[in-house]
Amino acid sequence: MSTLHIEEYQTILRDNNGDIADVPHILVGRTQLTYTSTSVRTSFDFDPTTTFVILYADADSYILFGDSTVEADQNSVILPNGIFRSFGIQEGATRIAVIEKT
Repeated sequence: MSTLHIEEYQTILRDNNGDIADVPHILVGRTQLTYTSTSVRTSFDFDPTTTFVILYADADSYILFGDSTVEADQNSVILPNGIFRSFGIQEGATRIAVIEKT
């Protein structure tokens, strides 16, 4: 069984020039999903103030953002094992689904 770690953030810090500093700011929530070769999704919506998430999976996986019916499949976005990836939350995306890469 694999685990997807999800951290929700409200903002990202900017430097004195207004450029993104790639430093997460204001942690809104933290959760985990366990999954196998069957797609699972978060059982609750992201916090309404979340603008981006940082994800980490302990197995090669596919993810997909969407609403309460979202399902990941082998054509979704790849999330490699052991890599932290940041994703902005698009309007209308309230949950995430994940499935192991087969």
